[in-house]
Amino acid sequence: MSAQFSYKNLTASDSIRLLLLQPRAASKDVEIHCNLQHTTLSECQNDLTSHYIALSYVWGNEEERGAIFVEGVERHVTANLFRALCSIRHESKELSLWVDAICINQLNPKERSQQVRLMGSIYAAATNTVIYLGESDPYSDRAMEALRDVSSLYTLTYDETIKNCIVSSILSRTWFTRVWVLQELALSQNPIIQCGQSRVNWGRLPSFLSHINEYMNQRANVASTPQPQLPESEQLMVDMQEAREKIQIGKISRKLVQKHQTLLDLVRSRSGLGAKDPRDIIFAHIGMVDHVSGDQLDFKAPSRAATRLGLGEGLKNQDSTSNPSQSDVVSTDQSSASVGAVSQVDSNWTGQDITIDYEKTVAEVYNEFAQRAIENSGDLSITHHIETTYPQMRLPGLASWAPDWTLREQQSMIPISGLGEVPDSILYPYHLVHTFVQGKPILGLLGNPLSRIQSTSQLIDLHNWKYTPDSGLQRRLLNTAAKNGLVTEQHIMMYRAIYGRVRQIIGHEVLLPLLERKLHDYYYALKEDSVKPNNILWALGLSDDGSIATRSIADYLVRSIRKPGERSIVEGRRIALLENGLNALVPACAEFGDHLFFTNTQYRHPPLLILRDYQGPDEIATESSLRHSLDRQRP
Repeated sequence: MSAQFSYKNLTASDSIRLLLLQPRAASKDVEIHCNLQHTTLSECQNDLTSHYIALSYVWGNEEERGAIFVEGVERHVTANLFRALCSIRHESKELSLWVDAICINQLNPKERSQQVRLMGSIYAAATNTVIYLGESDPYSDRAMEALRDVSSLYTLTYDETIKNCIVSSILSRTWFTRVWVLQELALSQNPIIQCGQSRVNWGRLPSFLSHINEYMNQRANVASTPQPQLPESEQLMVDMQEAREKIQIGKISRKLVQKHQTLLDLVRSRSGLGAKDPRDIIFAHIGMVDHVSGDQLDFKAPSRAATRLGLGEGLKNQDSTSNPSQSDVVSTDQSSASVGAVSQVDSNWTGQDITIDYEKTVAEVYNEFAQRAIENSGDLSITHHIETTYPQMRLPGLASWAPDWTLREQQSMIPISGLGEVPDSILYPYHLVHTFVQGKPILGLLGNPLSRIQSTSQLIDLHNWKYTPDSGLQRRLLNTAAKNGLVTEQHIMMYRAIYGRVRQIIGHEVLLPLLERKLHDYYYALKEDSVKPNNILWALGLSDDGSIATRSIADYLVRSIRKPGERSIVEGRRIALLENGLNALVPACAEFGDHLFFTNTQYRHPPLLILRDYQGPDEIATESSLRHSLDRQRP
């Protein structure tokens, strides 16, 4: 930015600036001239004659610059924004635009934070939103022409060709992978795709591809061939359209959008996508939820009730050296409620409780987000999204209980073999007893030790796992669906044979043998003619049924061999042998001597944490304060 250019301060709480883009005829063809106009969102919404267009685009390579003139003063913008303004500019009319890079003083962190919170409303109030995808090429021109042509929906002779053209020349554009664009698309009244000089309404893209996919699936069914899977880029677009549809419906029924579009769901679904500033992975969605749900941020989606047994990475991370006093410990005791009631309680936490503040570090923003999620939900379900990486490779200052949202892949729920419920000797309350230390990334939990890790296997690499059935009977068994879902002796023998092969791969010294069981062990005690529900058929790949809550490590290991290429929770993890004789599936960073703990919570299948002995400076005052606060909350 030129040192000669200076912004005037925004005065009202909903003040914004609009970019008045001068027509091509009013300036030299190669130059961009514009002015800035101060207004407010309320004025824009109440004005029946003046409207503005919001621009959704990718900043692009900041080393490639273009010069524009704002209020007669030259300043530089990214080359992609320069091309966007050139493409959007009208021949003879002035256009009112909202463009973040120019309408926000990017060098003023306080203004930037305030404007970012308004961005959801800014895009919602715009008459149109232009989605600028970049310059055109022959393939994108063909794709845009097909999208504009309504009759092309009924011309199916070249469906696969034109779909490939759309996927490769439109959906492959960087815009679809940027974190901000979901808010910009979902809240816009009338989003319009622009590629070069060509434009088409956004709605034509998902409807056109949906029509082609439906036709291709019908053709696959007739030919008895598998239905083609959506390319990753197309699936990303489909997810964005679903979010848009929910939010547009939510403008009519806020209850619907609050139920389905929670802040945590949005952040999780968009984690790892492109963001110049990693803090925007959180900030980009706050305004979206604020605008739709009336400032209510709901972390407690009904489907998120954490009633399954899981193993989270809870490695203790303390990187501060100051010793807080007892007043620095923040207790978050929740009111007692039944399990069913807890899973349905909506949050009373408003958007104002997360501060959009660009003066905070990335770790501080992620820690605050995780802390608010734990406080709001009353459980540790957010820890299920912690990435599987080594502690020393994590973001500096990031708490061990806070996910790193810059990574796309997050961990899944993982089981511990041989353990079904909390031991009866352990008393637990109806809520998660926890305490945070103010100003430090420290979470205190009331819990009970389970065991320590005695040894671990090598990392599991499913690409090297192979299994060939030993006989024709085994091959026929594995290629034939089980009749009526019944388990036979042959199924049990096959299951044990495959598991035996897995033990050879992983190591007999770590992976325990199966218990000796016969067919009658799988029958109900009172009904000898029916088979007890189990996961053997699921593990053998003969069924997709089976209870997640009862699946064991053995089930997942057998399934991984039977279903090569299927995503498995065992990939990239280790098998651990515990001192109490159990096996556990643990993160890659787990090692000898790590402790496994139950958290005291309302569920009979509570989360497990892995803790490592702390090697840092003494935190006597902190530990004393934590113990005092937790003791006060004991049942």
